[in-house]
Amino acid sequence: MDKTCLIVEDNCTQRESMKRLVEEVSPEVRVFTADNPQDAYGILLSNSIDVFIVDIVLDTEKKGDISGVKMVNVIRDIPQYMFTPVIFVTSLEDPKLFAYSSLHCFSYMEKPYNREDAKDTIKKALAYTTPKKEQEVLCLRKEGILYPFKIDQIVYMESLNRSITVHKKGGEIEKMPYMTCRQILQEAGNPALLQCARGVLVNRNYVKSIDKANRFITLKNSEERLDIGGTFLKSITDELCK
Repeated sequence: MDKTCLIVEDNCTQRESMKRLVEEVSPEVRVFTADNPQDAYGILLSNSIDVFIVDIVLDTEKKGDISGVKMVNVIRDIPQYMFTPVIFVTSLEDPKLFAYSSLHCFSYMEKPYNREDAKDTIKKALAYTTPKKEQEVLCLRKEGILYPFKIDQIVYMESLNRSITVHKKGGEIEKMPYMTCRQILQEAGNPALLQCARGVLVNRNYVKSIDKANRFITLKNSEERLDIGGTFLKSITDELCK
């Protein structure tokens, strides 16, 4: 089962217990864990997550805390995770809160939960296929803040020297923290972005021509050229010539 799961739970013992439960359901699932929303955001922006398991209360020292719910509210604003299954874990008297209506919660587990029932819930969530929608916005994270980039405004991106350089329409350039091209493509979820070289992505809609013999791309409305890596020549030529 080629799936990923992110567990957000502040209690170390319960976090590891939940991780073991997921691994019992399927050893092939890649499980990420975090004990706070900030670390969770970093994980979900750097990886493609298929199921979230989130404790509603992530700060037990704060009276009335529902930071897990607030975190999922932020997640739902990220196009990639608009419909991703979320399982809430709670010990609150009213575990549903507004989760089902407002946040499209897949299910919830009330502490203390029955292990077999919990495994059944996790199994169903992992089997769910999230509807894929061609995303119009790429969200990148910098110093804990989400920055949305409209994909149709991105000409090309360079993931080099431990940072991302985003070259936008009109010549504007922005620097963001490092992610690999693979991570960017997973986060973008949009076929407009293609990898043309190691550390370089180009928006197919800004490609004017491709020189196979000399291995470079000419961009529209620009004198700039992008080199094509040898291992990417066939794949990008096939994509651009569809």
